[in-house]
Amino acid sequence: MNGKIVNELGSTLDPKKDKITVHGNAVSLPNEKTLILFHKPAGVLTTRHDPRGEQTIYDLLPKQFHHLHSIGRLDKNTEGLLLLTDDGDLTYQLTHPKNGGEKKYEVTVRQRPTPEELKRLEKGVRIKEEVDEKISFYITQPCKIEALKKPNSFLVTLQEGRKRQIRKMFDSIRCPVVYLKRISMGPYTLGTLPIGEFRILEF
Repeated sequence: MNGKIVNELGSTLDPKKDKITVHGNAVSLPNEKTLILFHKPAGVLTTRHDPRGEQTIYDLLPKQFHHLHSIGRLDKNTEGLLLLTDDGDLTYQLTHPKNGGEKKYEVTVRQRPTPEELKRLEKGVRIKEEVDEKISFYITQPCKIEALKKPNSFLVTLQEGRKRQIRKMFDSIRCPVVYLKRISMGPYTLGTLPIGEFRILEF
């Protein structure tokens, strides 16, 4: 350390000041990664720039976080938990289907579905997906739906997260979504964080 041999257990160093070598080869310590939890408002796009000039999440975040990418997305009219990071490994861990990370949403629909319709949604329904102008259909994975005290509102727990999935699911039973909010993603929860605010998370 700084040209001197260190062989004492428990020795400490300052990675910003001290120079470390092993057998004459410099050792570079990994850069610190950043993870923030943002309460995205409805009406804001999850994108870095919009050619039409619509407001994006980066318009609401300090410049020091503009290099971060979002882990997954929320559509324009959905509010709630959005994670942003510069850690590719964490992004893979939270988004890859094989890891089975849960996502929970508070959903309010225009009219109350019947118990039979809710069971259909829980078992999986056929919905349409458009990618690069190609249309395909898929069956959603089983999910969990619990009634909330608020009229026509439910807590929906998914193991997957396709584009506009919850809206399409409820459209399939003719109960359009009027309010949608993500409240958790994997081990991370929104809690009481106000709309438009963020907090820095520790890994």
